[in-house]
Amino acid sequence: MNKKVIKRLSIVLLTFILSLTNLITYANAYSDKASSDGWLTYYPMQCGGSTSFEVDWINDTAGFDLRGCYATFGEAKTAMNTVGDDAVIRHPGSYSMTHIIAMKYGVAYTYPGREGSLLMKVNGYQNSAQTYTSKYRQLDYWDTLSFDANTGRGNIYVTLAGFDAVAELFNVDLIPQKFIDKHFPIWLGGYDASDEHEAPYYTQIQRTYYAVEQRGNYKDLVLYAFSGWGKNGGTPINIAAISVCPAADWMNVGDYYYTYDDINYFRDPYFRDKAGTYVNYYQFVPMRSKSYIPSEAYNGFLAAKGYTNSVMWNTGQYFIAGQQNYGVNAMLVFAQACNESAYGTSYFARNRYNLFGWNAVDSNPNEASRYSDLQYAIGMQMGVQLQYGYMTSKNRYTFYGDHLGNKGSGITVKYASAPYYGLQLAAVAYEFDKFSKNYNGELTDYNTTQIGLVTESGVNVRSAPNGNVLYQTGYATGYQKTYTVAVLGQSGDWYQIQSLDRVVNGHNGVDMSDRTAKIYNWEQSVGYISAQYVQLLNTKVTPIIPLSTAGEWRKDGVGWWYRFYDGTYPKSQWLQIPSNSENAWYHFNEQGYMDTGWLNDGGYRYHLGTADDGKMKVGWQTIEDDWYFFNTSGQLLTGWLHVGGQWYYSDATTGKMQTGWLMDGGNKYYLNPNGGNMLTGWQTVENGLYYLNNSGQIQTGWFQIGGLWYYGDTSTGQVQTGWLTEGGHKYYLNLDDGKMLVGWNQIDDEWYYFNLSGHLQTGWIHANGVWYYSAPDTGIMQIGFVDIDGNRYYLNPPGGNMITGWGQISGDWYIFNTSGHQLSGWVYTYGLWYYMDPTNQNKMATGWITDTSGNQYFINADGTWRG
Repeated sequence: MNKKVIKRLSIVLLTFILSLTNLITYANAYSDKASSDGWLTYYPMQCGGSTSFEVDWINDTAGFDLRGCYATFGEAKTAMNTVGDDAVIRHPGSYSMTHIIAMKYGVAYTYPGREGSLLMKVNGYQNSAQTYTSKYRQLDYWDTLSFDANTGRGNIYVTLAGFDAVAELFNVDLIPQKFIDKHFPIWLGGYDASDEHEAPYYTQIQRTYYAVEQRGNYKDLVLYAFSGWGKNGGTPINIAAISVCPAADWMNVGDYYYTYDDINYFRDPYFRDKAGTYVNYYQFVPMRSKSYIPSEAYNGFLAAKGYTNSVMWNTGQYFIAGQQNYGVNAMLVFAQACNESAYGTSYFARNRYNLFGWNAVDSNPNEASRYSDLQYAIGMQMGVQLQYGYMTSKNRYTFYGDHLGNKGSGITVKYASAPYYGLQLAAVAYEFDKFSKNYNGELTDYNTTQIGLVTESGVNVRSAPNGNVLYQTGYATGYQKTYTVAVLGQSGDWYQIQSLDRVVNGHNGVDMSDRTAKIYNWEQSVGYISAQYVQLLNTKVTPIIPLSTAGEWRKDGVGWWYRFYDGTYPKSQWLQIPSNSENAWYHFNEQGYMDTGWLNDGGYRYHLGTADDGKMKVGWQTIEDDWYFFNTSGQLLTGWLHVGGQWYYSDATTGKMQTGWLMDGGNKYYLNPNGGNMLTGWQTVENGLYYLNNSGQIQTGWFQIGGLWYYGDTSTGQVQTGWLTEGGHKYYLNLDDGKMLVGWNQIDDEWYYFNLSGHLQTGWIHANGVWYYSAPDTGIMQIGFVDIDGNRYYLNPPGGNMITGWGQISGDWYIFNTSGHQLSGWVYTYGLWYYMDPTNQNKMATGWITDTSGNQYFINADGTWRG
């Protein structure tokens, strides 16, 4: 059916319902105002006509103040640029709920559902590059290049996580920076043609940023990234809060930065106040580099993360072998496997040995590839899939640099739709590097490769200084950005680098017609590039290659001890001892015997297992029926703990995990009896309903959730229901969920009216253009005849609306003036006389009557007296 026909039928039906009740105000989340094309107008246009370009200024109440109407987009852009930072252009042809088609500053969020897709492709700005991303993802907005008023489509210039792009305006929503700065909620989405058919949603947008935080012994650069989706005007989903690398020396703890390419950092979201440049080592180091983390650390890292049941257990040797054989950094590929397979616990990892998400496409994840075993899967990733797909100059479709990168360069461009994919992998690699040094403030791999940035495109990489050309730098046609190389040394005016492509006998050894795993010879596969085209990005450090502990366990009549092969043994110390299955820490006392049970050392408390175990415990542990949490250094943590995205509380003295109600810092919390995690939102506890905010604190007194008001008992926090008297006003709270009622509500067969503040109204009430009367003592809506202040009124049953003019009641006619007062005696209306008999309840008289003056008259059957 045509949308306009549906709309007209809806209006007729709505009018009919209103005419029946006189009480109903039709309203819901999507029925404020109807637009001509079927969707509802959340932000009405102010210029006349359907083709006007409207220039507005965003005011401090999230509204649009009109600054001018223009016939062309060009005229509107010129005008917008004179209004200020908070100026926008809107047009009724836009498919966005706000109708914003251009703005001075802000972000765009992807919404490819309008094309019926889950993914959105964007093309390179002035080049042939292309990448893609998922919906609800941030684009840094620079300009609107064009807009077609007839189709609602246009092109905008944006940056997607480092990728300078031209995006289709139809598939995005523009959010001005003022909405972000002021935390204004905004309607987004709409016109979803995908299978989800999602309605517009109401959210607050938060812009992606970096924070510098002290986390343990490390000063970290922490990424905070957000989805563009939210509901009920709340904050959007946090999709990343991860430490991605050490912060730069010039960055200070507590600083916040914004960046569009993960290299140039600014103090403000307008990109005016530049703080400096910095390169994330893990994000931009070429995968043609080496990791020096030993194989024993791989199991230890999985154990520290709580994944002792991972299928990746005992695979460290395969990653290191892949590095040696195929020339791909073991740490980075291990990080990718952890991210793609949930640390080796995903369904496809367990059932198909698929650690890297191959063929698990967004549209049909069940197409994921199968592998015979993990060694083969890891070898295929490092020797084939990365080599020929993402790490060779001969694949100009998916090659955008052999680093993790972002959407501007690196494997992230084509490997995943997630714009922060490279940063997610970098975060895992960074944490793995920390773990390799037991989180002592040092790192094993960081800066062990000298990173060079190639500053020009199409630069020759040669087999020797002035030798034959192995390949040229560059990605897609006309595109090269953040092209990094691993610099091995310098020879005169040339840098020796680790060659991207395999080198055989001084020539490029990559044959794209034979995509089988080939050995990458680290010593032979080198190239030379003119030093004038290379900028060194970091200060290289010499790697310290850890040696495995060599020895054997022994037991005597006292206990277990460890004997090194040189005959010595550890005492009064911690020692990490690798084995075939794990890499655990032990503590030996002053006699050299392995400690067990609880241990106090250096101001921290540890637990070392049983007499025949002795391993330092990490993560969650149950000890004598109580739960405790130990960090990756084995230290017992107390107080509030953030583990696996959940908050817990361990007793400050004993370290035991607490459950149930908790008082801390003057606030009351509820900890899940079945897991100890702090609960938030609505919770039913012992038949009582409670609300805990995002910080887990119980809400008392009045509080608002999703636009609705509730009242928590000031002592217990239990949500109240039924009648409530508070602050001199009377309220009614829904018996089912406690929400405060407003408007007309029927309670115990009686009608009551509550204003927008929830106050019970008494006496005369004017609602929806109609007058009602509620008893002053009870607030019950009255019906029938009532006498008030010397006047009689009639309140029409069952709706209670006050009658004016003529009214037929129980077969008799009465008349009421415009104030609702019942009239008595002679009444002159519309040129005719009527007599409302005061001796007969002021009913309209007919036939012979004697009026109050003693005169007799004959009244016609229709009640008129014609003299």
